[in-house]
Amino acid sequence: MRPIRAGKSWLDALPDPLVGIDGQGRLEWANRRAAAMFGQPRSTPIGRSVLDLVHPEDLHLALLTLDSLQSDDVSPLIEVRVQAPGGWRLLEAIGANCLGVPGVDCLIVTLRDLTQRRRWEVGGNDDARFRAVVSNAPSALVLLGRDGTIQATSAAVTRLLGYHPAALEGTHLLELVQPSDVQKVSDALSVCMSVPAGDQEPVTVEAGLLDTDGRPMPFALALADMTDDPTVPGIVVSAHNITKLRAYQNALADLALKDPLTGLANRAAVDRRLQSLLDHQRPTAVAFIDLDGFKGLNDRYGHHFGDEVLRAVAQRLSDTVRPSDLVGRYGGDEFVVIAPEVGDEARLDRRLIEAMSHSVRVGERDTVIRASIGFTFTEPGDTISSVLIRADRAMYGLKGNRPLRVVG
Repeated sequence: MRPIRAGKSWLDALPDPLVGIDGQGRLEWANRRAAAMFGQPRSTPIGRSVLDLVHPEDLHLALLTLDSLQSDDVSPLIEVRVQAPGGWRLLEAIGANCLGVPGVDCLIVTLRDLTQRRRWEVGGNDDARFRAVVSNAPSALVLLGRDGTIQATSAAVTRLLGYHPAALEGTHLLELVQPSDVQKVSDALSVCMSVPAGDQEPVTVEAGLLDTDGRPMPFALALADMTDDPTVPGIVVSAHNITKLRAYQNALADLALKDPLTGLANRAAVDRRLQSLLDHQRPTAVAFIDLDGFKGLNDRYGHHFGDEVLRAVAQRLSDTVRPSDLVGRYGGDEFVVIAPEVGDEARLDRRLIEAMSHSVRVGERDTVIRASIGFTFTEPGDTISSVLIRADRAMYGLKGNRPLRVVG
């Protein structure tokens, strides 16, 4: 609803831009200063969503503020970038909820252009430059009271977790921590507050923080007690999202346990899995597989051809066993299958023999695979070595002089 005529001249005389929007963010009216800011007649943008003018990186903050204004009398003061004819402008905005008020019936938003002032501050004032850096830093900064309640946050909280900074004020930090990590974050807070301020290095801890959808996101937290500093009086927490770092670490750990040629588990992974099963005393079948005549095949057709055969064998074995079983390349042309609680060991033995009896296609050649398979079962008191030695001996007891045959 537009202002009544009697008040229009007063609105136009205000030094700050003033707009009225409905509950969905559509512009209903603007005073003269607001129209001048956007370089348009006041009638031109009426009915357009003001959110269309907000910078994409600030849109989430603007949406959260608009949503909070539906239930609050006055919105928190925010800073957002808005598109204007001369480029992006930095505006300070604060709103009042006048929905349902006779003669007004809209959300009134007062704007103040901070662009020139901020440029002057950043150019000649270190504190302002520091505030700008903090606001746009990849890490979120959170100021806590000594009881762990959040007193203030940087704008990065919105970008990283989706919360409006004002919505977190007064809540306890632990309310943002996923349940499994609450104790270690609580311990970190206790350690941080137990040492006199200024006499400690920041306390660090990794924990999952919950976003607005309740999903845990991995963060590295650094806590510094600055309650004795009169300009801060609180505990400063720096929170850095380590999702990519975790993924990189997991990828490296995964690579360390994989055979680079076949993608199967390597020797270290086989030993680790077998040791775990022995530690838990789970009955396990172990098959040791050696390809017959593989060296001669390599010598005749080259290592590249031999590598393709190994990859084909690895795929054949992986397709034969259960998802709970482990297939590993133990070295050279030796493979190991670990099958916990297999039940019918003869059936597994038959499946492996059948799998290794079919030819594989490598390039334009069909390779008939011949392999010797030694089979054993774990026993009480076994070690990794004792199990694999039994399987290896069983394999050599069956091994013949059958070469791999190549057709074509």
